Amino acid sequence: MRKTYLLSAALVVGLAGSGCGRQQPVAPGAEKPSRRGMAKVAAQQQAQAVVSVTVTQGGAPAAGVEVAFARSISGRRAEYAWKGTTDASGRATVEISGDRISGYYRARATNASGAVVGQWWSIPINAGKENAFSLPIGGQAHLLLPPANSTLALSFSGLQPLANGFHYEGWAIIGGAPVATGKFNVDGKGALVDLRGNPIPNGEFRTGRDLSRATAIVLTLEPKGDVDAIPADTHYLAGDVRDLSARLTVGHPAALGNDFAGATGRYILATPTDDPSANENSGVWFLDLASGSPVQGLRLPTLPAGWKYEGWAVINGVPVTTGRFTNPAAADEAAPFSGPRSGPPFPGEDFVRSAPAGLTFPTNLAGGAAVISIEPSPDDDAGPFTLKPLIGAIPGNATDHRTYSMDNRASGFPAGTAIIR
Repeated sequence: MRKTYLLSAALVVGLAGSGCGRQQPVAPGAEKPSRRGMAKVAAQQQAQAVVSVTVTQGGAPAAGVEVAFARSISGRRAEYAWKGTTDASGRATVEISGDRISGYYRARATNASGAVVGQWWSIPINAGKENAFSLPIGGQAHLLLPPANSTLALSFSGLQPLANGFHYEGWAIIGGAPVATGKFNVDGKGALVDLRGNPIPNGEFRTGRDLSRATAIVLTLEPKGDVDAIPADTHYLAGDVRDLSARLTVGHPAALGNDFAGATGRYILATPTDDPSANENSGVWFLDLASGSPVQGLRLPTLPAGWKYEGWAVINGVPVTTGRFTNPAAADEAAPFSGPRSGPPFPGEDFVRSAPAGLTFPTNLAGGAAVISIEPSPDDDAGPFTLKPLIGAIPGNATDHRTYSMDNRASGFPAGTAIIR
């Protein structure tokens, strides 16, 4: 991913169930809403509707068929712009978005060869409401009333907004398999919003699935353009379901698997890649010199797939990367600001050349900070992520080649609650 090194100072520190439910026939023949309905449709602009469908043939699930929806507009050719593919249980989820959502739709199903195997008309879809339908091939579409316990309410503390199209997605683990419960982001105040930035009332997601058998809830970070029903590797928060609720934390085995309460860190100031007798306060290295010989300075748990550590030096209020790494006992992945000599085999960086705009290298790191963050990989943004287990304020009178300790800040990590209703 793009990784720049000049970052915003504001980000530094602190910083569907097995049953189908009751069915109601869709009213035939009505190709467009009433005038009153049309006025209501016009008012719903830049909205989104999530449509859950169950396709069957001869009473059995129809797997692997593409279901596409088109607006029913009199005198216009149907444009099947919104699509989804059924899974082994015949279920698919289709997200419809645009300036005007609510109204009547057509649907068609095509097989792997592109042949149309089923068509349905006069399907009413409403933005912001439950939209679940049974689509029997050769039969009439029916509205599925939502099963009990099909709504998931989420609330969080400490989540940061994701950038560049990245977003969060919830998953219910049912029978050992992940079932998507909805995509979202958060605004600057931490409130849940959909992918267009519209508020999600009460943090509720109507899944159309019976979630009462869920054993766990998992939150992932998903990349821009994600459309599959497979969770990304970047598992963020998770929790076991008990009495239809779950406490979501990073320490759950289905998330990062550790609460990082035992993480410790030490560092020194030095510039081993530059003239060893000059600019010694212009580099930070995460190692321990207390014994007289350099040894590993960071004690950090091994991260699961989808995550990496990253070091930072806060210089004049600006966090600047020292490089990403997965092994705290080895060199990191980058050295964009170091000099021509080799550095020690530990994470760290000399800030002696190629300074980002607004900064001048060499510099004096005294009075700044040394930070270790946990970053998603791939990353949504160039700045430090919310997870910062270790932060060390560099003393104003700091001297080179002296070992300094870092504070553990894992107690402030984000957490959440999931309630099945």
